[in-house]
Amino acid sequence: MSAAEAPGSSLAFFRDRFGVDERAVERALLLWQEQVLGPAQDQLVIVDGKTLRHAHVELVSAVNGQGRWLGTVPVKAGSNEIPAARELLGHLELAHKTTLADALHTQVQTVQQVLFQGGGDYALTVKANQKELVQTLTTLLTPGKFSPSTHNPDPRTDPGTQL
Repeated sequence: MSAAEAPGSSLAFFRDRFGVDERAVERALLLWQEQVLGPAQDQLVIVDGKTLRHAHVELVSAVNGQGRWLGTVPVKAGSNEIPAARELLGHLELAHKTTLADALHTQVQTVQQVLFQGGGDYALTVKANQKELVQTLTTLLTPGKFSPSTHNPDPRTDPGTQL
């Protein structure tokens, strides 16, 4: 039982007292948001977890690049953000969108879910405590010349040198 489902919590109260389905409430809020704001045109899905300290509730939410809320799931008791984020990503439309998340979510299973199941792309943070991944990236991403354009404005300069 998560903290959100603990006896005395507001979610447990409404679910037990009125038979409220949290997913149905979420769908209703998302529909209302779309009616008020119009369809979202943003191609980002930003995932992050937050702890509501005094409520003893940990949540993982997603927003788009404009800050529009896309959904929230509670972290189950004894678990962490990773499976909660994967659950949330399973509810979202990821096709042709880029998912952003912090280093905690730089996990093979999460990346596979975004790419292969969701049809999207990702940009995830890598930190030094992920030694093997850092080593692989260091090997793959060797420093080199960079040109932001395929057309060199001055044919006399080296085409691989940024001006």
